[in-house]
Amino acid sequence: MKEHVKKVVSKMTARCLALQRLKGLRPRQARQLYLAVITPATDYAASTWYAQGRRGSQGLISALESIQRLGARSILGAFKGVSLAVLEAEAHLEPVTHMLHRKVTSHLASLCALPETNPATICLRRFPRQASRYPSPLGATWSMHRPILQQKGIRLVLKGSP
Repeated sequence: MKEHVKKVVSKMTARCLALQRLKGLRPRQARQLYLAVITPATDYAASTWYAQGRRGSQGLISALESIQRLGARSILGAFKGVSLAVLEAEAHLEPVTHMLHRKVTSHLASLCALPETNPATICLRRFPRQASRYPSPLGATWSMHRPILQQKGIRLVLKGSP
């Protein structure tokens, strides 16, 4: 997925620079443009490569954080030396790791809501049976949320699985 993230970073850098060139925008309008144009492209297909705490994804997250920093600076008109945490707080942007985690979790929830005849549901049934050293990112997210959902009485393990 390094190649995918590399392409996204180059395209979104160009878009952030274009956002920076727009004059006369209020920060609220610039934030709305950032959230409508840049954020959906950066978190596209996140469930295929991102799992919280997964080894090897920190470099990809750092690349996306550079986009977030450039976008927040475009929104606020801030200096280069301002830290990313301050920029995110002032621009009211969600941190990259939180955004990716929310995106992958919401994708998992939408898969769990599919009818049992859907092919994706059949794949979800296999998650508890798959004993793999390297689970898929979606499988790792499923494993992470399974105890929480079972405590709340939500049955994530679908019919036909152990």
